[in-house]
Amino acid sequence: MFEARNKFVPLSKKEEELVERVLSAGDRIIEHLDSLANGKPKGFWVELFDRLLELARFGPKLLSPYAPDVPKTTEKQYHRLGEGMDKFFARFNLIALTLQDDNKALELYFKDIGHDWDEDANSAALVITDLAELAHDFIHFRRGWDLLTPAVRAEVEWSLRFEYEQHWGEHLHRALLTTYQMVCWVHAE
Repeated sequence: MFEARNKFVPLSKKEEELVERVLSAGDRIIEHLDSLANGKPKGFWVELFDRLLELARFGPKLLSPYAPDVPKTTEKQYHRLGEGMDKFFARFNLIALTLQDDNKALELYFKDIGHDWDEDANSAALVITDLAELAHDFIHFRRGWDLLTPAVRAEVEWSLRFEYEQHWGEHLHRALLTTYQMVCWVHAE
């Protein structure tokens, strides 16, 4: 953990266990998204909703209890982990194509019940972006965590907490809402 003025303090066993549990929940979401490579499996949205809920339940435990100073490590490896993500986004283009019919179905549902269709707030297209952002962040976190060096692990833990409040938590909760809409209104299974 990092305290004020970036004094490095090793993670406690409890902190390490929490990070591992959160990363494992993220791994399960990525694994489920990868199942789309062979077409959308039956029950896709229900299973996705369950996996997103699993990750969301860690949210309150991730709220940062310490000073928000950005940690600095000398480990250049960690900062390069985001490189080479072009294959990742190519995979998500395939996912977007696989789920585009669901986007149309949700749009039709909203029109049928007389609600305005809000492309930004209620669409499978947006959930794809949210899922891509979530998966990108969790691949990055997992790569850093697996380096096993105490300084990088502390930086991953800090990033996981801070970015829950500032970035990936927002994507997670929007994805939950849209997935809920898919499960209840389009793909009741």
